Amino acid sequence: MSQDHRLNRAREIAKFAARNADETAKYNPAAVTFYAHAGDDTGRLAAEAFRAEGADAAAEVVAEYHRAYQAAAKTVTPPTWDKEIQTIGSALPPSITDEDGATEQIEEAMRRITP
Repeated sequence: MSQDHRLNRAREIAKFAARNADETAKYNPAAVTFYAHAGDDTGRLAAEAFRAEGADAAAEVVAEYHRAYQAAAKTVTPPTWDKEIQTIGSALPPSITDEDGATEQIEEAMRRITP
């Protein structure tokens, strides 16, 4: 899969996630400020980008997700970029987090981006 395709998928996933979060928040007010992580689908895309093109490509996938989620969320409070960096390890699949330094490389690449 090309990086452009991964970025498009990240946007689609973010829009879907934001809609779901907004819908949940209608019935559960506590959900307005709750955010766990970018999600397993985004984590898999970031892992694929990492393997194919490195940490910067993985970080850009997460940044694209972040931008699209921010734009699509209507009710919920979108996460800060710092929150995305702090939680990316939870979104990445074990196959990538088991690799020496992969999570840290992606986090460091994310710190160089301002989405």
